[in-house]
Amino acid sequence: GAPIVLNMIFNYLFIKVLKVIDPMDYKLDI
Repeated sequence: GAPIVLNMIFNYLFIKVLKVIDPMDYKLDI
């Protein structure tokens, strides 16, 4: 599996992309 750090970075970027696509849904904000 991928290192935990890379997984955390991926999750962070993924959430930022979701917030750009749908700014109204920021419940998963980090």
